[in-house]
Amino acid sequence: MVGVAIAVHLAMPLTAIGLMLEEQRWTLAAGAFTLFGANLVGITIAAAAVLIVTGFVPLPRLRTATTGVVAGLIGASLAVVAVAIPLGIAYNRAMNTTRTQAAVTRRIAETIGGGNSVVMLCRVKTTAARPRCRRSVVAAVLMDDVAVARGDLAF
Repeated sequence: MVGVAIAVHLAMPLTAIGLMLEEQRWTLAAGAFTLFGANLVGITIAAAAVLIVTGFVPLPRLRTATTGVVAGLIGASLAVVAVAIPLGIAYNRAMNTTRTQAAVTRRIAETIGGGNSVVMLCRVKTTAARPRCRRSVVAAVLMDDVAVARGDLAF
């Protein structure tokens, strides 16, 4: 059962990497690669900890092989840092986007003046050949600019 869990946590990001590279969606491929790295580092560190705690690796052997243990700890620490940096950057970007969208939504709602107004933010692909949907909206986020309108917007 453990092998299946490990295979699922490693195979799915690798599959996503392959699909995204085929579609030339480099950012999504990089995200899937980061997920693969995080899963691999987590599984490796957890497996090492379980082997030591359960006594599979005797403590006297660990004491005599200090250079190997130190090298392993340094390698694991570097792997954690290598995975934590891109994850931290992605987290900060997501949080900034969420904060910006919330601030824009509040500002638009204040400007329009409450009531029964609905504020809808959405990312619009301006290069689309035909509109994806037609809805009654108050605001739409066009890339990084905000367009405010009352009534129907086709996008």
